Amino acid sequence: MNESDQERARVTRVLRALWIAFLGAPVIYLAVAFLMLRGRQEGFIAPPALRILKPVLAFAGVLLLAGAFFARRALLARASADRTSALLGLQVALLVGWTMTEAVGVLGLLLVVLGGGLSVALPFLLVSFGALVWQGPDGAMLRWREEGRSTH
Repeated sequence: MNESDQERARVTRVLRALWIAFLGAPVIYLAVAFLMLRGRQEGFIAPPALRILKPVLAFAGVLLLAGAFFARRALLARASADRTSALLGLQVALLVGWTMTEAVGVLGLLLVVLGGGLSVALPFLLVSFGALVWQGPDGAMLRWREEGRSTH
């Protein structure tokens, strides 16, 4: 294994560990939401406001997911143009995508904090978790190698 392959393997291990931490976030948000809802009688905002806020935050979630997809693509394209920092560019692209995707789960938790129930937050948390699974580092690294991008 040459030095470049060793570096890629090290980066893949680090990215996999970070990805697992990002996958844990929606699970933690679900646990926090569940604990918050135990014994709670009423929310912080009135139900009519919550009915308005749900679609607004759902739209924000869609924007975050679309932003994650396009930001990741743009950052990967930029990284492939600059071969001296290609591996670093891959890392940045993955982290930006994961951060924006994880934020969808935060929106679900926000709805619980503001007075929504678990049924309101669950779609946000499931979408966040599912999109994070889809954006795993192994597939990105594999595609990166198949496309012949150099990391040195």
